[in-house]
Amino acid sequence: MLRQTLAQVGLVIIVDNGSARAPLEGTGISSEERRVVCLLLGQNQGIAAAQNAGIRRAVETGRFSHVLLLDHDSIPDDGMVAALAEALVDPARKGPRVAAAGPAYRDPETGRPGYFVRYGRFGIERVFPGELSGTPVTCDFLIASGTLIDLAAFATIGPMDERLFIDHVDTDWCLRARSLGYALLGVPQAAMQHSLGDRSVAVRLGRRRAVSVHSPRRLYYITRNSLLVARREYAPRGWVVRDFLRTMGVAGFFVLTQPPRLAYARMIGRGLIDGLRNRGGPLA
Repeated sequence: MLRQTLAQVGLVIIVDNGSARAPLEGTGISSEERRVVCLLLGQNQGIAAAQNAGIRRAVETGRFSHVLLLDHDSIPDDGMVAALAEALVDPARKGPRVAAAGPAYRDPETGRPGYFVRYGRFGIERVFPGELSGTPVTCDFLIASGTLIDLAAFATIGPMDERLFIDHVDTDWCLRARSLGYALLGVPQAAMQHSLGDRSVAVRLGRRRAVSVHSPRRLYYITRNSLLVARREYAPRGWVVRDFLRTMGVAGFFVLTQPPRLAYARMIGRGLIDGLRNRGGPLA
C-alpha cells in the first residue's frame, strides 16, 4: 500500500495512533525515505484527530494544495490520485466549487463494489460506478479513505470533529461541506481496494448480500455518533430520520444474529444513552 501511494503523491504522512510497533515495520520502506514522514501520537486519539494531525502537517510544509486521506488497509489502484485531481480541477465543470473527490472502491475479501451516495426526498440513492459512463457524479457523501481534499476548501469547512473519535467523522464533514455550498464528486475511473468491516457475513435480506461485521465497541460509536451528528444544525432532517432508522436496523441485526449478542446489546444501549446526553470523545 505504501509503495503504491508513494508512486502517486509528493509526500506520505503516516499518523501512528498509538500502535504497538514502529510505523514502517514490515513495509520495506526505510525511515530515511525523504518522502515519508511519521507522526507518533502516543495513544489512540481517534481517526478524526489522526486525520487532522496529518492535514496540519501537510499544510505546514507549504507545498501542497490538496491532501489525500487513506486508511491503513486501503490500496489505491494505479492512476487513482491523478484521476481524482483531474476531476477536482476540471476547467469545463460548471457549478459550485468542489471540496473533495473520492474513488470507486471494492472490498478485497468479497469483491463487492462500493457505491456513491446521494440523498433524495424519498431515500438514499446508491450510484454504482459500473452504471456510470466514466463521468464524475455529484455526491452528498464520500468515505474518508481515498478522498482527495482541496485544502483551501478544508480551511473554510473546518477540521474533522474529534469528539466523534471514529465513525460518522466523514459523514459530519461532508454534511458541513454541502451546507456551505461545496460539491463532492465520486470519480468512477479512480479506484482502490478498501474494507468497510472486520469481516463480512452473507445474509438474505430480500436478496443475498454481504454485511460488514464490526465489534461491539465499534457499534457503540456508530450508534452514539448517529445521534450526535443528528443534533447538528446542518444535518438535513430527511437524512436524520433515514440514518436513525438505518442505525436501528443495523443494531437489531447484530443483537439478534451475531454473537456475542449481549455485548452488542450493551454497547448499543450505551451508545444510545451517551448520544442522547451529547457525550463525545473516546469510550472509557
